[in-house]
Amino acid sequence: KHFKERSQQRNFTTVDVERVLRDGEFSAEPEYCENFQDWVFRIAGKCDVRNFEARVGLDWSEDLECPTIIYITGICKQR
Repeated sequence: KHFKERSQQRNFTTVDVERVLRDGEFSAEPEYCENFQDWVFRIAGKCDVRNFEARVGLDWSEDLECPTIIYITGICKQR
């Protein structure tokens, strides 16, 4: 729900997040989120002409070899 709301407010899509996950770089150290018991990663890169940062969570509770990727939010940074 949070991701969907923010993507509409900030005008980004799941495709933007996927591009940054594939081609971007870590923009901060991972942080453990006690509330959801997962790790949150910040990954930044270019989407079209925008600088974009995605925040995703990785949840290893179901499968240690293939964690679940949880899209949290995204934000366009200054150009």
